[in-house]
Amino acid sequence: MKNQNGMVLIMTAGFMLIFTLLGLGAVMLAGSRGQEAAKKTASIQAFWLAESGIQRATAMLLKGTAGFSMEHSLGAGGYSATAVPLSSVRWRVNSTGSVASVFREITVLYGPRVMNTLQTTGTVDIGGHADVDDPIQEFASLSFAEIFGMSMDAMSGIAEYHYDASTFNKDSEVEGITFVDLKANEKININANFEGNGLLVVRSTDNTPGTVQIEGGDFNGVLWVDGILRMITGNPVINGAIFVDCGSEQTKIRGNADINMSEAEIDKVFAGDDLKLGMISWQELK
Repeated sequence: MKNQNGMVLIMTAGFMLIFTLLGLGAVMLAGSRGQEAAKKTASIQAFWLAESGIQRATAMLLKGTAGFSMEHSLGAGGYSATAVPLSSVRWRVNSTGSVASVFREITVLYGPRVMNTLQTTGTVDIGGHADVDDPIQEFASLSFAEIFGMSMDAMSGIAEYHYDASTFNKDSEVEGITFVDLKANEKININANFEGNGLLVVRSTDNTPGTVQIEGGDFNGVLWVDGILRMITGNPVINGAIFVDCGSEQTKIRGNADINMSEAEIDKVFAGDDLKLGMISWQELK
């Protein structure tokens, strides 16, 4: 009987120990899960605080404030943001949100939304000795107003120079903002000795697009062709960027064409107060 009582006591003590350990394990697990949940919540809050810093910095940039740094507390956390000018029209904004010991950081690049050397709604065929910098984008969805901040008609209203197919030639003044209007199937040729800079917009005024044939000359800036672009022969040099809104038409580039992506020339186009700057890239830093 004594042996049985001793066995019962041992078993009871064993069960009590097991239940105690299970209870402690449950408490520890609940505490661990609670900590994980709290850390996840803090991470989400820190992310949105970082975004708040980006939004406030954007508002300050739109008001014309150049380089700056700022801090702001909100609830249990806060954010710090800095804007560093990269050029007269480009800025990098870094924003860090923090809650307790959790941090999230975002970096954004603002400036002209021109990110490709050549961008077309159709396709591109490059041959001969032509040299075109990457990146090149085919089948693009182009919006003049989205890129420049105003419609093409509004832009025409502030242009320095206006031409049509009969008045445009190699001696035409092309600087600042220049418009060339083409009627159905009309064509302009840009040959050797041509020099131009700024924003050159060739606009088709009818449903049937006109054609721009470039065979030489030098142009620095942004070329927007609302129609067909051909660079078949010659030695044209373009530093900046090209947009071709041509439906499904193919843009052909041959000869010794030299097309170079130039942020410096693009920045000159957007340096005026009339043109729109926007977000070029967004990235969360790990």
